[in-house]
Amino acid sequence: MRKEITRPASGEGKPDPGFPEPVLYREDYEAVCAMLRRHLKPDQAELLIAVHIDGIPKQEYTARMGITPGAVSHRLKTAEKNFRKIFPSPSSFDTSRG
Repeated sequence: MRKEITRPASGEGKPDPGFPEPVLYREDYEAVCAMLRRHLKPDQAELLIAVHIDGIPKQEYTARMGITPGAVSHRLKTAEKNFRKIFPSPSSFDTSRG
């Protein structure tokens, strides 16, 4: 049986349509996180995971990391841009575990 996980509400509006739907199952979550870590720089992968998958508000991420809101916004835009270079459309989003 697959274990469901929930995504916390971010309070920042609707999810970005350029990113996959929220993950519902632990093994899917782990596969998506592993894929991001495999294809992006570590700090970019962790930022995308935190904000877009885990639903952590940017303000909370800023406080956790001890960096300015401007730095988080800049880093997030860079990470999103790099994500879209690797996965230009939702149909190319590969979560295969192999």
